[in-house]
Amino acid sequence: MIGQWLTPLQAPLATAFYRRCGSKEKAKGDERIAVLRNPTQQIVAVLRLAPKGEHWLLRALLVDPAYRRQGLALHLLQFIDAAVAEPIWCYPYPHLHGLYQRAGYQAQTSAPAPILAPYQAYCRKQPLLLMWRPPSV
Repeated sequence: MIGQWLTPLQAPLATAFYRRCGSKEKAKGDERIAVLRNPTQQIVAVLRLAPKGEHWLLRALLVDPAYRRQGLALHLLQFIDAAVAEPIWCYPYPHLHGLYQRAGYQAQTSAPAPILAPYQAYCRKQPLLLMWRPPSV
């Protein structure tokens, strides 16, 4: 499967995918949205990059349940890594630490204010990790 970027006008396709998979996530037009499609062009994995100053916040990486355990999440993370030079931050659940680590993300204890403030708010509801992928050179 090949990764591709959706245009802002195609953002509703990502939202429809989330709904089909039982998620309440909603894609926004100012985000960069990466997808993987199966051979029939159906979206089977999505992630969103939300702009946060000079950084990107990775949001809502989701793989269709029928396609899980095939390495698609890692494949999608590698796709964005090749296309995005700026730092990418994420707040994964602790059980996903290994996946993000394999994709080159590193655990952090601090972050720029536009990244740290939402992270601290999310952590009040559930335990999350703070990780980032350094800028590509």
